[in-house]
Amino acid sequence: MKIVHILDYLPYYHKKGGGAERAAYNLIKLLEKKGHANVVISQPADLGPAEAEKVNFRPIKHQEKIIGYKLSFFKRIFDFDIFTYFQIKKILKKEQPDAVHVYNIPIISYSAILVAWKLKIPVYYFIYDYWAFCPAVLLLDKNQNICRDHNPTKCLSCVKPESFSEELNIKWYKVIHDYFLKKVKKFVVLSKASGDIVSNYGVDWSRISVIPLIVDEFNNQKNKKDYKTILYVGWIQKRKGLHVILNALAKIIKQEPEVVLRIASLNEVPEYKNEIDRIIKKEKLTDNIKWFKKIPRREFLSIFFNSAIVVVPEQWPNMSPVILLESMSAGKAIVASRIGGIPEFIKDGEDGYLVEPSSSEECADKIIDLLRDNSKVDDFGEKIRRKFINNFSQDIIYKKLIKCYEK
Repeated sequence: MKIVHILDYLPYYHKKGGGAERAAYNLIKLLEKKGHANVVISQPADLGPAEAEKVNFRPIKHQEKIIGYKLSFFKRIFDFDIFTYFQIKKILKKEQPDAVHVYNIPIISYSAILVAWKLKIPVYYFIYDYWAFCPAVLLLDKNQNICRDHNPTKCLSCVKPESFSEELNIKWYKVIHDYFLKKVKKFVVLSKASGDIVSNYGVDWSRISVIPLIVDEFNNQKNKKDYKTILYVGWIQKRKGLHVILNALAKIIKQEPEVVLRIASLNEVPEYKNEIDRIIKKEKLTDNIKWFKKIPRREFLSIFFNSAIVVVPEQWPNMSPVILLESMSAGKAIVASRIGGIPEFIKDGEDGYLVEPSSSEECADKIIDLLRDNSKVDDFGEKIRRKFINNFSQDIIYKKLIKCYEK
């Protein structure tokens, strides 16, 4: 098969991006390994990838880059970019792919879906965030609490539009998005919990396929673990929950003073980073924290393999955090929030621990339990790695994807 992949950012090509983009890149590389031809459409690169990381890359410019933000009000209303439409159309006509994969596309816009549909190429929309179903993207209300309604017509109370065109977009959000989403062949979600959100929005389950994330497959014996280490990986923003771990750490060090929290951070939200700094200063945590900012992948893996406990304190209904699957692959003891799709991967007390998202007390208690029992760390790690091999290896996920195509 030949597959065209369309997304706003791509690892090794763009400075921006996170777990969702890495997941898309891993899928592209897996399909390449299995003999499929791939073409990747994205914004012009601002990084130079190493030879090993290169893909068949086709850059396109979006409307704001060509005519500026002020003149792009039509795109902000209808989430449709006429400039990317014609660039994508030219590439698709030349490549004649069997399928189009669409990932996170708020910048490229729904032109990616419309042009493929008009050319009668089946579109598979990989739901790695909720932009298509929530103007606030994160399914959080204005107070950063989980939005139980998921009703885009009420999102003006959650989102502060920066212009009249954005306000108009939110008012007509569902009508606009439904027009484009009806042209999608399959919605590929990472967990059943994510599928339920898409279904509750109005997409029939017959158009939804659950295909877990593709992550690197690790050997859990690569590095000797330091049993006094906790690892957090992710963005420094409220929805990722670093504050929960820090408040838990204040309790942990009273009983386990030698423990070290390693923070491998990606992008930072300045206001939230200030809040984090205040917690660290107030609780006197500086000596128990080692911070690693935007380090190279090789350096990160060294820290990752050496850490004993990985904490995934999500505060929003994340469908399937990348670090969760990577930790399973590497055989780590995991303490994670009981939210979103996470409970589908961990059985509490059997191969990891699940805690209430906002409970620093519960998080601290579970981590202390692991710090005091190295054998449990090893036992959880072995069980979760076995679960990963049996259910989430690349070969298993590839078979699910092929089955999705065949249907």
